Amino acid sequence: MVSPLNFNRIAKDKADILAVKQEVTGLVNLSKKEFLSERKNIFSLRYLLIQAVESITDACQHILSKIKGTAMRGICRLHHQSRRKSDYLESSG
Repeated sequence: MVSPLNFNRIAKDKADILAVKQEVTGLVNLSKKEFLSERKNIFSLRYLLIQAVESITDACQHILSKIKGTAMRGICRLHHQSRRKSDYLESSG
């Protein structure tokens, strides 16, 4: 039996994603000169993007594990397999 989705967990991931979006918006709204004038802006943006990807991955992992009934192993492997198929289709078409 597949266990139900934990909507609190998904809501937390969503809140994390939206918080990152707000922070990124603040950085993106700086002029190029302002952004580049402080090196920490580049590192902040990099960290925020990593944080967003982790939250998105966590939410997807949770949903997939509930759909499949088991924790997903190698979500990157699934992406890699689908990428190989699309590369094949592009090269053969």
